[in-house]
Amino acid sequence: MPISLLSAGYQSLLCMTMNLAYRMALLNPEAGKNMTHIPGIVLIDELDMHLHPKWQWNVIKALEETFPNIQFIVATHSPIIISSCKNENLILIKGNQEIKYLPNAYGYSVEDVLELRQESTAKPKGNRGFA
Repeated sequence: MPISLLSAGYQSLLCMTMNLAYRMALLNPEAGKNMTHIPGIVLIDELDMHLHPKWQWNVIKALEETFPNIQFIVATHSPIIISSCKNENLILIKGNQEIKYLPNAYGYSVEDVLELRQESTAKPKGNRGFA
């Protein structure tokens, strides 16, 4: 199947994974075909972009299993991704100054993450509706 026929989320995840594997092989030619032991740090902005909610729940775990010695630092606004992370792995950065750990987010509902961890709400304020 041509890649162009895949969903945007599938294309994005496939390209990111292949790009990471390619760069690992390029920078570590002595590793051969087994690159699972190669350590590194990877920064990903908006990992949830184009991903179905079910994929958002599983993407962090899949990356960690595929690249076990890579530390992933992910920026996201997705309450689903936040809820899928173990508590000790979540840090909230507000503006340019305030940094704090986010306890007790694993397994929370989207609404709870929005209200308790992201200081937002699932529903807009006011009586505005769609016309």
